Amino acid sequence: MNRLTLPQALELMRRHFRPLGLEVSFETPDSLLVRVLDPLTADPLLTVTGIRCNTKLTHKEIDRLIQALETDLEVIHPNNPFTRRTE
Repeated sequence: MNRLTLPQALELMRRHFRPLGLEVSFETPDSLLVRVLDPLTADPLLTVTGIRCNTKLTHKEIDRLIQALETDLEVIHPNNPFTRRTE
């Protein structure tokens, strides 16, 4: 199974969420704090804490994290044009 380092995984996530901003930091050695930011104001649209994380992630783990963040964004900001999926 191909694993990406955390910086590589985070870069994929940042690219996925553009034009939204994405900030990620460690809360503990094995958990993350993720903020999704409004592209116009840089205000947080979503903050999620306690995301369990290894230093290397599979593409499937990255996809699940992205999907969870997108779902939360849609629930919290259903009318925001930057957070709606266009599938």
